[in-house]
Amino acid sequence: MTPYQPVAAPRTRISPANLAIAGALTMILSVAVVFGGSALFGTVLPALIVFTGVAGRVLFVAGVVLVVLAVVRLVEGR
Repeated sequence: MTPYQPVAAPRTRISPANLAIAGALTMILSVAVVFGGSALFGTVLPALIVFTGVAGRVLFVAGVVLVVLAVVRLVEGR
């Protein structure tokens, strides 16, 4: 019996357009988290506003990173 050796899958790259779209959607989601959190929990749980604010900022930075990565890959591909 021969040992099983899986075949390495070919590496696929996410296209710059898909990265930019994902980044833009992430930034939109971050704004929704910040404003939605303050609207929903503004009077009931003030501590939750801080959490949604921080979560929104983290999502916004992640979106910016994705857009920058898309631009770098687009320039790199030329």
